[in-house]
Amino acid sequence: MKFRLIAAIVATIVMNGFAQDNTLVLDVSNARDTIRKDVYGGLLEDWGRDMYNGIYVGKSSSIPNTNGMRNDIIAGLKEIDIGVMQFPGGCKAEVYHWKNGVGTTRAGGDMVNGMGTDEYFQLCELVGSAPFIQANCKEGSPAEMKAWLEYINENFPDKLKYLGMGNEPWGGCYTGITVDAYLTNWYDKFNVAIPEVFNGKIVRIAAAGFNDENTTNFSWTDEVLRREIGNVEGISWHYYTSRTWNDAQRYSCMDFNEADYYGMLKLGYNIEAIGKKVMAIMDQRDPNNTISLQPDEWGAWNQAIPDMGLSYQQMTVREAQLTAQHLNYFNNNCKRIRMAQCAQPVNAIHSFFLTKNPPTTELIKTPAFYVYKLYVPHHNAIMVPSTLTCGKVNDLPVMTASASVKNGLLHISVNNFHATATQTLSITINGETYEKITGQIVNGPHFNSYNDYGKAEAVTLQTFESSNFSLNGNKVTVTLPAHSVVMLELTSPNVGTISNGRREKSQKISVIKTLGNQIVVKHGLASSTPVTLSLFTIDGKSAVPAYCTVAGTGSLKWRPNVSGSNGRIYTLRINAEGVNQSQKVILTE
Repeated sequence: MKFRLIAAIVATIVMNGFAQDNTLVLDVSNARDTIRKDVYGGLLEDWGRDMYNGIYVGKSSSIPNTNGMRNDIIAGLKEIDIGVMQFPGGCKAEVYHWKNGVGTTRAGGDMVNGMGTDEYFQLCELVGSAPFIQANCKEGSPAEMKAWLEYINENFPDKLKYLGMGNEPWGGCYTGITVDAYLTNWYDKFNVAIPEVFNGKIVRIAAAGFNDENTTNFSWTDEVLRREIGNVEGISWHYYTSRTWNDAQRYSCMDFNEADYYGMLKLGYNIEAIGKKVMAIMDQRDPNNTISLQPDEWGAWNQAIPDMGLSYQQMTVREAQLTAQHLNYFNNNCKRIRMAQCAQPVNAIHSFFLTKNPPTTELIKTPAFYVYKLYVPHHNAIMVPSTLTCGKVNDLPVMTASASVKNGLLHISVNNFHATATQTLSITINGETYEKITGQIVNGPHFNSYNDYGKAEAVTLQTFESSNFSLNGNKVTVTLPAHSVVMLELTSPNVGTISNGRREKSQKISVIKTLGNQIVVKHGLASSTPVTLSLFTIDGKSAVPAYCTVAGTGSLKWRPNVSGSNGRIYTLRINAEGVNQSQKVILTE
């Protein structure tokens, strides 16, 4: 009996994530794949109050705005450095006619078509987002799409990056058609209508089959890949975290217990298993990785709050956890996942911002907003391969993690799923040394804490106190509070320092940076000063012959001929006028 009792206690401890050591091993020397900024996107759709009475309040609104778009939301989108925004939506794109949204007089008025093509491209320019246009393939025609693209090229040349053709044709918007009908009657016909000026300049996106925990239509995805290699650069994938499509039976967005906290997170974590199957098909059909997997609609879809608009829901610490887990997953699979969007940025489903109905100047920044802000350092950084070993809680891994390097900084993001207990994580860093560590954290008092109107923020981004982590050689130990999301930043001692170990910075070699696979050295040397640049691999071997030149005026450039250099870390050594300076650099093709 005593043995059984001990065994039961041990089993309970293991289930709740205490028994197994949590370890993360990072291989900085093999960092080579870029985490695209476009992974950090959002679906801008005329759905509920995402667009109208959300980001767009009208050109005559008393709420501070730019051409009808709220200034506070524009500033917030800049704050999280949003990567891409799809317009005019997913399903709503299939009933959208672009000519209704251009010109001085808009069909239906300002609050029906005031947010048109011109305003959308202006918004992208204001916040630094890549434009993503979704064609109307259900009610529209190839000729209508062609005319729209010609308008875009005339007014916004070389701006469009993504073009989607077909949204949820498997059943979401089309009420169900076959993959053959979709490709033959829709995608192929719209594809050939794209004006030649866009050839090779945009990412063409086809609709994949619907993949969630209940439906695994992988045959659709396989057929799209089989038939469209060479005609498509991206495969769309929608994955919403919801236990049902009946709104009344969804998880509550505010009033939920611990069981529902874990229940929703386990559903969300299933994206990793589904994604693994999808990417296996892509690896077989597209071994050269020419087509990206693009989860362009994802998020926690919970019960809506009455009288606030379609799909308006609060966002809690639980959704911060889901956001971190999804972003860590996208980061770790950045070789194949090169664009993604949560749905939607304002007032609908997985929002960054919430506004009142009718709108006032009050604005809520949600926990998801703060996780996106926390993860900005990962944008266009190089993903560090990692191996995470951790315990479980309620059959859910107790944490997820990802890491990246850029400009001599290592960023490690980790979330602790556990609703009530802290977790200790031991991190081993291979391939580079670091001397300084700082941290930031997103968390709230409880796993269902949220930010509300007229109250101090309960969930926000704060400094993570140094008492929670330590750096000893290549080892980091961090204690993660319950239901927290943490970002650690480590600084390499080799950044901008003299290679003989002195801590002073060179006054003559002021800035060193890389632009793709080109190295740019800015300096204050006389133009005739001899300069030698040498490049070494992480293990100290010479990568290419040394480059001997003269300084020139203000800066010099070198494009070393290093094959397979994409994302690799090298040591650049500069010898000039008695200066012997070294710095880590990352070359990208």
